[in-house]
Amino acid sequence: RRAFCGEILAEHGRHAEAIPRYVALIERHPTHETAYYAAHQLLNLLVETGQTEQVVRWTGYFAAHPEFLTAGGDQDRGELGRRVAEYQVIAGRERAQGLEREARARGDLASFVACGAAYLDLFNQNPEASKADELLWNAGVCFEQGRSLSTAIEAFTELRTRFPASPQAAKALARLGAVYAQVAYYDRAAGMFEEYAKKYAAEKDAYDLMNDAVFYRKGIGDDDKAIENTNYFISKFAKSKP
Repeated sequence: RRAFCGEILAEHGRHAEAIPRYVALIERHPTHETAYYAAHQLLNLLVETGQTEQVVRWTGYFAAHPEFLTAGGDQDRGELGRRVAEYQVIAGRERAQGLEREARARGDLASFVACGAAYLDLFNQNPEASKADELLWNAGVCFEQGRSLSTAIEAFTELRTRFPASPQAAKALARLGAVYAQVAYYDRAAGMFEEYAKKYAAEKDAYDLMNDAVFYRKGIGDDDKAIENTNYFISKFAKSKP
């Protein structure tokens, strides 16, 4: 009766009344055949009404209760499992993006670190998920802005290792050079900038990064490399920037 009443209420737009009925059925009668239907309907209503935190809560609940996700009776429950996995990623992204917006609004380091941790946790849940490279990129940027530089380096390095063909990997290479410069590893910073400027010479920032590479090589006394970079700099950019 709870499932039927919930459906009637939902059809008439009375979502606030329908949701508790589905919740009661799920919690009190999880093994009943209608609980699986109620789980689907509950997720539908929560998504439809934009209750992101509740979507996070209930997808976590279903993931922790395998009886909702495995075959039972004549029902194929794989569809709910797929929905739970999908919503966990979507909700996780929204949560991380919310933390990122909050960090930018507040401007404090701890908020940026929390944002980076949220993106990294989401990546670790499924490293093969769609746009997982973007999660690592966002994590690295947040960690960098939160001055958690060693973790930023790990995120950007993981991105380059796992997704070498990703456009994010190119940006991570340039970002790594900037992070290494911040911790005074000027030889590593120069190496990253050199690799980027040669590999992505057509990009707008390649000019500036090779210029920085020359500066750092001169600064640490690596004159041979500074001369080599200068010659490359002239041969590559002199015509477009005389």
